[in-house]
Amino acid sequence: MLDMLPERSKLPPLLAAWAPRDDFWTHLQPIPSRGDASKGDDTGLGARIKSYDDAIPAVVKTWTDKGKHILIADMYTPFNPNKASLLEDQYHPNLAGYVLLGTQWYSVLQPLL
Repeated sequence: MLDMLPERSKLPPLLAAWAPRDDFWTHLQPIPSRGDASKGDDTGLGARIKSYDDAIPAVVKTWTDKGKHILIADMYTPFNPNKASLLEDQYHPNLAGYVLLGTQWYSVLQPLL
C-alpha cells in the first residue's frame, strides 16, 4: 500500500499540480493497520504507516511556511487505541470506523464552515 504512494516530500507539489489555485488543501493521515498475524495481516505495515504519519506534519509545515493553506486531518490517532473494533480487515474501516472518520474529518473542517 505505502509503496504505491509518492515520496512524502513530493506530496504538496503533486497536490499543487492537481489544484494549482491557492485553495485550502487537506491531507488525511492514513489509519493504522489491524496488524493481526493470526488473520494473515502484514504485521510490519503498522510501523510503516506510523512512520509515514509521523513525517507528514514536518512536510506540511515546509509548505505552510511558504504561505500554503494545508490542514491535516489526523485519522491515525483516534483509530489506534481501538483499531481491532474499528477495522473490517487489515486496511478498511467497518461502519463504526467510517463514523469515526467522518467525525474526525468534520472536526477539522468545521472551523471553516
